[in-house]
Amino acid sequence: MRDQVHEREECSKESQERNHSSHLKRSRHIRQVHKKSRLGCSDCKRRRVKCGEEKPECQNCTRFGTKCSFLSTTPIIIADHRFRIKTVKTVKTLKSTLDIDRNRHSLDVGLQPATLDLKSLELFYHYISEASFTLATSKAVSIWQVAIPQMAFSHAFLMHGLLAVSALHLASLQPQRAPELQKSAFMSKQAALPLFRRFAAESGSGDTHAVFAFSWFVVPYVLSLSGGSQSSKIPNFDGKSPHWFLVIRGLIALLWKNWMGLVNGPFGPLLAQTSGEFSKSSNPDDGELAKLHHILAPKDDVFAEEEAELAACRVALEELRRVSALPYAPCNTLPSTSSVFLWTGTVTDEFLQLLYKRKPEALVVLAYYCVLLKRVNSIWYFKGVGETLLDAINNELDKKWKPWIAWAVQQPSE
Repeated sequence: MRDQVHEREECSKESQERNHSSHLKRSRHIRQVHKKSRLGCSDCKRRRVKCGEEKPECQNCTRFGTKCSFLSTTPIIIADHRFRIKTVKTVKTLKSTLDIDRNRHSLDVGLQPATLDLKSLELFYHYISEASFTLATSKAVSIWQVAIPQMAFSHAFLMHGLLAVSALHLASLQPQRAPELQKSAFMSKQAALPLFRRFAAESGSGDTHAVFAFSWFVVPYVLSLSGGSQSSKIPNFDGKSPHWFLVIRGLIALLWKNWMGLVNGPFGPLLAQTSGEFSKSSNPDDGELAKLHHILAPKDDVFAEEEAELAACRVALEELRRVSALPYAPCNTLPSTSSVFLWTGTVTDEFLQLLYKRKPEALVVLAYYCVLLKRVNSIWYFKGVGETLLDAINNELDKKWKPWIAWAVQQPSE
Protein backbone atom coordinates (compact mmCIF):
# COMPACT_ATOMS: atom_id res chain seq x y z
CA MET A 1 0.00 0.00 0.00
CA ARG A 2 2.82 2.36 0.95
CA ASP A 3 4.52 1.60 -2.33
CA GLN A 4 1.43 2.64 -4.30
CA VAL A 5 1.11 5.92 -2.40
CA HIS A 6 4.79 6.66 -2.91
CA GLU A 7 4.43 5.91 -6.63
CA ARG A 8 1.47 8.29 -6.96
CA GLU A 9 3.40 11.07 -5.19
CA GLU A 10 6.35 10.61 -7.54
CA CYS A 11 4.03 10.80 -10.56
CA SER A 12 2.38 13.94 -9.23
CA LYS A 13 5.78 15.56 -8.61
CA GLU A 14 6.97 14.77 -12.14
CA SER A 15 3.73 16.15 -13.57
CA GLN A 16 4.14 19.43 -11.66
CA GLU A 17 7.74 19.78 -12.84
CA ARG A 18 6.67 19.24 -16.47
CA ASN A 19 3.87 21.82 -16.13
CA HIS A 20 6.26 24.36 -14.59
CA SER A 21 8.81 23.79 -17.37
CA SER A 22 6.13 24.18 -20.02
CA HIS A 23 4.90 27.39 -18.37
CA LEU A 24 8.42 28.87 -18.41
CA LYS A 25 8.81 28.09 -22.11
CA ARG A 26 5.49 29.73 -22.95
CA SER A 27 6.25 32.80 -20.82
CA ARG A 28 9.29 33.53 -22.97
CA HIS A 29 6.99 34.15 -25.91
CA ILE A 30 4.39 36.17 -24.03
CA ARG A 31 4.57 39.92 -24.82
CA GLN A 32 5.56 41.99 -21.84
CA VAL A 33 2.62 44.04 -20.58
CA HIS A 34 3.26 47.78 -20.24
CA LYS A 35 1.35 50.21 -18.17
CA LYS A 36 -1.11 51.94 -20.48
CA SER A 37 -0.57 55.63 -21.23
CA ARG A 38 -3.60 57.82 -21.86
CA LEU A 39 -1.52 60.95 -22.35
CA GLY A 40 0.58 59.82 -25.31
CA CYS A 41 0.79 61.61 -28.64
CA SER A 42 -1.65 60.93 -31.45
CA ASP A 43 0.83 59.11 -33.68
CA CYS A 44 1.86 56.65 -30.95
CA LYS A 45 -1.79 55.94 -30.20
CA ARG A 46 -2.46 55.32 -33.89
CA ARG A 47 0.46 52.86 -34.12
CA ARG A 48 -0.50 51.34 -30.74
CA VAL A 49 2.94 51.72 -29.22
CA LYS A 50 3.88 53.09 -25.82
CA CYS A 51 4.58 56.82 -25.95
CA GLY A 52 7.37 58.14 -23.77
CA GLU A 53 5.47 61.46 -23.51
CA GLU A 54 8.68 63.49 -23.91
CA LYS A 55 8.11 67.19 -24.64
CA PRO A 56 8.08 69.01 -26.94
CA GLU A 57 8.39 65.89 -29.17
CA CYS A 58 8.29 62.26 -28.06
CA GLN A 59 11.24 59.96 -28.83
CA ASN A 60 9.17 57.65 -31.05
CA CYS A 61 8.19 60.47 -33.40
CA THR A 62 11.76 61.77 -33.37
CA ARG A 63 13.09 58.30 -34.26
CA PHE A 64 10.55 57.73 -37.06
CA GLY A 65 10.74 61.30 -38.38
CA THR A 66 7.00 61.96 -37.97
CA LYS A 67 5.40 65.18 -36.73
CA CYS A 68 4.49 64.74 -33.08
CA SER A 69 1.13 66.10 -31.94
CA PHE A 70 2.85 67.47 -28.84
CA LEU A 71 4.41 70.14 -31.07
CA SER A 72 1.04 71.84 -31.45
CA THR A 73 0.09 71.55 -27.78
CA THR A 74 3.37 72.23 -26.00
CA PRO A 75 3.31 75.90 -24.93
CA ILE A 76 6.72 76.79 -26.33
CA ILE A 77 9.27 75.65 -28.86
CA ILE A 78 12.62 77.45 -28.75
CA ALA A 79 13.49 77.90 -32.40
CA ASP A 80 16.83 79.67 -32.01
CA HIS A 81 19.65 77.57 -30.55
CA ARG A 82 21.48 80.71 -29.46
CA PHE A 83 18.95 81.26 -26.71
CA ARG A 84 18.66 77.72 -25.33
CA ILE A 85 21.35 78.09 -22.68
CA LYS A 86 20.16 81.55 -21.75
CA THR A 87 16.60 80.30 -21.33
CA VAL A 88 17.70 77.55 -18.95
CA LYS A 89 19.69 80.05 -16.91
CA THR A 90 16.71 82.39 -16.85
CA VAL A 91 14.39 79.69 -15.54
CA LYS A 92 16.90 78.88 -12.79
CA THR A 93 17.25 82.56 -11.95
CA LEU A 94 13.51 83.06 -11.76
CA LYS A 95 13.01 79.89 -9.72
CA SER A 96 15.36 81.33 -7.13
CA THR A 97 13.00 84.28 -6.69
CA LEU A 98 10.11 82.01 -5.72
CA ASP A 99 10.57 81.41 -2.00
CA ILE A 100 7.37 79.59 -1.00
CA ASP A 101 6.44 79.65 2.68
CA ARG A 102 4.78 76.27 3.14
CA ASN A 103 3.11 77.36 6.35
CA ARG A 104 1.40 80.43 4.87
CA HIS A 105 1.03 78.91 1.38
CA SER A 106 1.89 82.20 -0.30
CA LEU A 107 4.76 83.77 -2.15
CA ASP A 108 6.85 86.11 -0.06
CA VAL A 109 6.94 88.56 -2.95
CA GLY A 110 3.27 89.39 -2.44
CA LEU A 111 1.55 87.28 -5.10
CA GLN A 112 -0.99 84.67 -4.09
CA PRO A 113 -0.42 81.18 -5.56
CA ALA A 114 -3.84 81.39 -7.24
CA THR A 115 -2.39 84.15 -9.44
CA LEU A 116 -0.05 81.61 -11.01
CA ASP A 117 -2.43 78.79 -11.84
CA LEU A 118 -1.62 76.27 -14.56
CA LYS A 119 -2.69 78.57 -17.38
CA SER A 120 -0.71 81.46 -15.92
CA LEU A 121 2.34 79.23 -15.59
CA GLU A 122 1.98 78.20 -19.23
CA LEU A 123 1.83 81.86 -20.30
CA PHE A 124 4.69 82.85 -18.00
CA TYR A 125 6.94 80.12 -19.39
CA HIS A 126 5.95 81.07 -22.94
CA TYR A 127 6.87 84.66 -22.20
CA ILE A 128 10.39 84.02 -20.88
CA SER A 129 11.06 81.36 -23.53
CA GLU A 130 9.77 83.07 -26.66
CA ALA A 131 7.54 86.16 -26.39
CA SER A 132 10.24 88.18 -24.63
CA PHE A 133 12.53 87.80 -27.66
CA THR A 134 9.95 89.50 -29.90
CA LEU A 135 10.04 92.64 -27.75
CA ALA A 136 13.78 93.24 -27.76
CA THR A 137 16.89 93.54 -29.82
CA SER A 138 19.68 91.03 -29.16
CA LYS A 139 21.52 93.44 -26.85
CA ALA A 140 18.44 94.02 -24.68
CA VAL A 141 17.09 90.46 -24.39
CA SER A 142 18.04 90.19 -20.72
CA ILE A 143 15.82 93.18 -19.91
CA TRP A 144 12.66 91.53 -21.20
CA GLN A 145 13.58 87.95 -20.36
CA VAL A 146 15.03 88.41 -16.85
CA ALA A 147 14.75 91.92 -15.38
CA ILE A 148 11.08 92.56 -16.17
CA PRO A 149 9.84 89.09 -15.06
CA GLN A 150 11.71 89.58 -11.78
CA MET A 151 10.05 92.99 -11.41
CA ALA A 152 6.70 91.35 -12.09
CA PHE A 153 7.02 89.15 -9.00
CA SER A 154 7.03 92.34 -6.92
CA HIS A 155 4.23 94.11 -8.82
CA ALA A 156 1.03 92.18 -9.53
CA PHE A 157 -0.12 94.68 -12.19
CA LEU A 158 3.09 94.07 -14.15
CA MET A 159 2.65 90.29 -13.90
CA HIS A 160 -0.88 90.61 -15.31
CA GLY A 161 0.45 92.79 -18.13
CA LEU A 162 3.17 90.26 -18.90
CA LEU A 163 0.64 87.41 -19.02
CA ALA A 164 -1.70 89.42 -21.27
CA VAL A 165 1.02 90.07 -23.85
CA SER A 166 2.19 86.46 -23.66
CA ALA A 167 -1.36 85.21 -24.29
CA LEU A 168 -1.75 87.38 -27.39
CA HIS A 169 1.63 86.31 -28.76
CA LEU A 170 0.76 82.65 -28.21
CA ALA A 171 -2.58 83.27 -29.97
CA SER A 172 -0.67 84.54 -33.01
CA LEU A 173 1.25 81.24 -33.09
CA GLN A 174 -1.73 78.99 -32.33
CA PRO A 175 -4.76 80.47 -34.13
CA GLN A 176 -6.92 77.51 -33.12
CA ARG A 177 -6.62 78.71 -29.51
CA ALA A 178 -7.10 82.40 -30.31
CA PRO A 179 -10.56 82.85 -28.66
CA GLU A 180 -9.41 81.19 -25.46
CA LEU A 181 -6.10 83.07 -25.32
CA GLN A 182 -7.61 86.45 -26.22
CA LYS A 183 -10.08 85.97 -23.39
CA SER A 184 -7.19 85.24 -21.01
CA ALA A 185 -5.43 88.39 -22.23
CA PHE A 186 -8.55 90.48 -21.65
CA MET A 187 -9.02 89.11 -18.14
CA SER A 188 -5.37 89.84 -17.30
CA LYS A 189 -5.76 93.39 -18.60
CA GLN A 190 -8.91 93.90 -16.53
CA ALA A 191 -7.08 92.68 -13.43
CA ALA A 192 -4.02 94.84 -14.13
CA LEU A 193 -5.54 98.27 -14.78
CA PRO A 194 -7.03 99.04 -11.33
CA LEU A 195 -3.86 97.77 -9.63
CA PHE A 196 -1.72 99.91 -11.94
CA ARG A 197 -3.79 103.05 -11.38
CA ARG A 198 -3.67 102.57 -7.62
CA PHE A 199 0.09 102.00 -7.68
CA ALA A 200 0.73 105.03 -9.91
CA ALA A 201 -1.41 107.23 -7.64
CA GLU A 202 0.15 106.04 -4.38
CA SER A 203 3.79 105.68 -5.43
CA GLY A 204 4.17 109.15 -6.96
CA SER A 205 7.75 109.24 -8.20
CA GLY A 206 8.43 105.72 -6.89
CA ASP A 207 9.26 102.73 -9.07
CA THR A 208 9.26 104.32 -12.52
CA HIS A 209 10.83 101.16 -13.97
CA ALA A 210 7.75 99.03 -13.20
CA VAL A 211 5.45 101.79 -14.48
CA PHE A 212 7.44 102.12 -17.70
CA ALA A 213 7.54 98.33 -18.20
CA PHE A 214 3.77 98.06 -17.81
CA SER A 215 3.19 101.03 -20.13
CA TRP A 216 5.38 99.31 -22.71
CA PHE A 217 3.32 96.12 -22.42
CA VAL A 218 0.17 98.12 -23.17
CA VAL A 219 1.56 99.00 -26.61
CA PRO A 220 1.79 95.46 -28.12
CA TYR A 221 -1.48 94.59 -26.36
CA VAL A 222 -3.40 97.40 -28.08
CA LEU A 223 -1.56 97.06 -31.39
CA SER A 224 -2.09 93.29 -31.70
CA LEU A 225 -5.84 93.80 -31.39
CA SER A 226 -5.82 96.70 -33.90
CA GLY A 227 -4.74 95.04 -37.14
CA GLY A 228 -8.24 94.64 -38.55
CA SER A 229 -10.35 96.53 -36.04
CA GLN A 230 -11.86 99.97 -35.67
CA SER A 231 -9.17 100.92 -33.15
CA SER A 232 -6.66 101.04 -36.02
CA LYS A 233 -8.57 103.77 -37.83
CA ILE A 234 -7.51 107.44 -37.87
CA PRO A 235 -6.66 108.68 -34.34
CA ASN A 236 -9.66 110.15 -32.60
CA PHE A 237 -9.90 111.23 -28.98
CA ASP A 238 -13.39 109.93 -28.21
CA GLY A 239 -12.85 109.22 -24.51
CA LYS A 240 -13.63 105.51 -24.92
CA SER A 241 -10.94 103.01 -25.86
CA PRO A 242 -7.55 104.65 -26.50
CA HIS A 243 -6.17 104.58 -30.03
CA TRP A 244 -2.80 102.80 -30.33
CA PHE A 245 -1.25 106.02 -31.71
CA LEU A 246 -2.08 107.79 -28.46
CA VAL A 247 -0.86 104.83 -26.38
CA ILE A 248 2.57 104.98 -28.03
CA ARG A 249 2.59 108.76 -27.71
CA GLY A 250 1.94 108.42 -23.98
CA LEU A 251 4.78 105.92 -23.64
CA ILE A 252 7.24 108.27 -25.34
CA ALA A 253 6.07 111.15 -23.11
CA LEU A 254 6.69 108.95 -20.04
CA LEU A 255 10.14 108.13 -21.41
CA TRP A 256 11.16 111.77 -21.89
CA LYS A 257 9.82 112.75 -18.47
CA ASN A 258 11.78 110.03 -16.64
CA TRP A 259 14.76 109.76 -18.98
CA MET A 260 17.58 110.07 -16.46
CA GLY A 261 16.11 107.57 -14.02
CA LEU A 262 15.29 105.04 -16.75
CA VAL A 263 18.55 105.28 -18.68
CA ASN A 264 20.53 104.66 -15.47
CA GLY A 265 18.43 101.62 -14.54
CA PRO A 266 17.70 98.22 -16.08
CA PHE A 267 16.37 99.87 -19.25
CA GLY A 268 19.75 101.50 -19.94
CA PRO A 269 20.86 99.10 -22.75
CA LEU A 270 17.46 99.44 -24.42
CA LEU A 271 17.63 103.23 -24.43
CA ALA A 272 21.18 103.52 -25.78
CA GLN A 273 21.09 106.23 -28.44
CA THR A 274 22.51 106.27 -31.93
CA SER A 275 25.88 107.99 -31.99
CA GLY A 276 27.17 110.10 -34.84
CA GLU A 277 25.46 112.47 -37.23
CA PHE A 278 23.30 111.37 -40.12
CA SER A 279 21.51 113.02 -43.00
CA LYS A 280 17.85 112.72 -43.93
CA SER A 281 18.98 111.98 -47.48
CA SER A 282 20.49 108.69 -46.28
CA ASN A 283 16.95 107.35 -46.43
CA PRO A 284 16.42 106.15 -50.05
CA ASP A 285 12.75 107.19 -49.81
CA ASP A 286 13.43 110.70 -48.53
CA GLY A 287 12.82 112.20 -51.98
CA GLU A 288 9.22 110.99 -51.88
CA LEU A 289 8.65 112.54 -48.46
CA ALA A 290 10.24 115.82 -49.52
CA LYS A 291 7.71 116.15 -52.36
CA LEU A 292 4.98 116.77 -49.79
CA HIS A 293 6.40 120.24 -49.15
CA HIS A 294 4.65 121.25 -52.39
CA ILE A 295 1.23 121.04 -50.72
CA LEU A 296 2.49 122.31 -47.35
CA ALA A 297 4.41 125.37 -48.54
CA PRO A 298 3.38 128.78 -47.12
CA LYS A 299 0.67 130.53 -49.11
CA ASP A 300 -0.05 134.24 -49.40
CA ASP A 301 -3.80 133.93 -49.89
CA VAL A 302 -4.69 132.07 -46.69
CA PHE A 303 -5.71 133.20 -43.21
CA ALA A 304 -3.24 133.13 -40.35
CA GLU A 305 -5.01 130.18 -38.74
CA GLU A 306 -4.67 128.07 -41.88
CA GLU A 307 -1.02 129.05 -42.24
CA ALA A 308 -0.42 127.90 -38.64
CA GLU A 309 -2.01 124.56 -39.52
CA LEU A 310 0.25 124.17 -42.55
CA ALA A 311 3.26 125.05 -40.39
CA ALA A 312 2.31 122.27 -37.94
CA CYS A 313 2.13 119.83 -40.85
CA ARG A 314 5.57 120.94 -42.09
CA VAL A 315 7.09 120.34 -38.65
CA ALA A 316 5.49 116.88 -38.52
CA LEU A 317 6.81 116.08 -42.01
CA GLU A 318 10.37 117.12 -41.10
CA GLU A 319 10.23 114.93 -37.99
CA LEU A 320 8.97 112.05 -40.13
CA ARG A 321 11.90 112.53 -42.54
CA ARG A 322 14.32 112.55 -39.60
CA VAL A 323 13.06 109.38 -37.86
CA SER A 324 12.68 107.60 -41.22
CA ALA A 325 16.42 108.09 -41.79
CA LEU A 326 17.40 106.59 -38.39
CA PRO A 327 17.65 102.98 -39.65
CA TYR A 328 20.12 104.14 -42.31
CA ALA A 329 22.40 106.02 -39.90
CA PRO A 330 26.06 104.81 -40.08
CA CYS A 331 26.24 104.04 -36.34
CA ASN A 332 22.63 103.04 -35.81
CA THR A 333 22.02 100.97 -32.69
CA LEU A 334 18.25 101.40 -32.46
CA PRO A 335 15.73 98.61 -33.20
CA SER A 336 13.57 98.70 -36.33
CA THR A 337 10.54 99.87 -34.35
CA SER A 338 12.26 103.03 -33.09
CA SER A 339 11.13 105.19 -36.01
CA VAL A 340 7.53 104.04 -35.58
CA PHE A 341 7.56 104.80 -31.87
CA LEU A 342 9.49 108.07 -31.92
CA TRP A 343 7.39 109.95 -34.49
CA THR A 344 4.20 109.63 -32.42
CA GLY A 345 6.00 111.38 -29.56
CA THR A 346 7.59 114.14 -31.64
CA VAL A 347 4.48 115.48 -33.41
CA THR A 348 2.97 118.52 -31.76
CA ASP A 349 -0.43 118.75 -30.07
CA GLU A 350 -1.45 121.13 -32.87
CA PHE A 351 -0.79 118.44 -35.48
CA LEU A 352 -2.73 115.91 -33.41
CA GLN A 353 -5.71 118.27 -33.37
CA LEU A 354 -5.51 118.46 -37.17
CA LEU A 355 -5.78 114.66 -37.31
CA TYR A 356 -8.85 114.81 -35.09
CA LYS A 357 -10.34 117.40 -37.47
CA ARG A 358 -9.39 115.24 -40.49
CA LYS A 359 -7.35 118.04 -42.07
CA PRO A 360 -6.37 116.65 -45.55
CA GLU A 361 -2.76 117.85 -45.41
CA ALA A 362 -2.29 116.22 -42.00
CA LEU A 363 -3.83 112.96 -43.25
CA VAL A 364 -1.41 112.91 -46.20
CA VAL A 365 1.55 113.17 -43.79
CA LEU A 366 0.01 110.40 -41.67
CA ALA A 367 -0.31 108.25 -44.81
CA TYR A 368 3.45 108.47 -45.33
CA TYR A 369 3.93 107.41 -41.71
CA CYS A 370 2.02 104.24 -42.65
CA VAL A 371 5.00 103.27 -44.83
CA LEU A 372 7.04 102.90 -41.62
CA LEU A 373 4.28 100.71 -40.20
CA LYS A 374 4.37 98.52 -43.30
CA ARG A 375 8.13 98.06 -42.84
CA VAL A 376 7.56 96.41 -39.44
CA ASN A 377 4.54 94.39 -40.51
CA SER A 378 6.44 91.14 -39.87
CA ILE A 379 6.41 91.88 -36.13
CA TRP A 380 3.39 90.07 -34.71
CA TYR A 381 1.78 93.02 -32.93
CA PHE A 382 2.16 95.34 -35.97
CA LYS A 383 0.52 92.83 -38.32
CA GLY A 384 -1.96 94.64 -40.57
CA VAL A 385 -1.87 97.90 -38.59
CA GLY A 386 -0.28 100.02 -41.34
CA GLU A 387 -2.54 98.76 -44.12
CA THR A 388 -5.68 99.23 -42.02
CA LEU A 389 -4.79 102.81 -41.12
CA LEU A 390 -3.84 103.63 -44.71
CA ASP A 391 -7.17 102.26 -45.96
CA ALA A 392 -8.98 104.50 -43.48
CA ILE A 393 -7.04 107.56 -44.70
CA ASN A 394 -7.74 106.68 -48.33
CA ASN A 395 -11.47 106.43 -47.59
CA GLU A 396 -11.47 109.76 -45.75
CA LEU A 397 -9.71 111.85 -48.42
CA ASP A 398 -11.45 113.45 -51.38
CA LYS A 399 -10.45 112.44 -54.89
CA LYS A 400 -8.21 115.52 -55.35
CA TRP A 401 -5.95 114.35 -52.49
CA LYS A 402 -5.62 110.68 -53.42
CA PRO A 403 -2.71 111.18 -55.90
CA TRP A 404 -0.65 112.53 -53.00
CA ILE A 405 -0.87 109.25 -51.11
CA ALA A 406 -0.49 106.97 -54.15
CA TRP A 407 3.17 106.24 -53.41
CA ALA A 408 2.39 105.24 -49.81
CA VAL A 409 -0.43 102.96 -50.95
CA GLN A 410 1.85 101.24 -53.47
CA GLN A 411 4.55 100.37 -50.90
CA PRO A 412 4.43 96.66 -49.95
CA SER A 413 4.20 95.36 -46.41
CA GLU A 414 7.32 93.55 -45.30
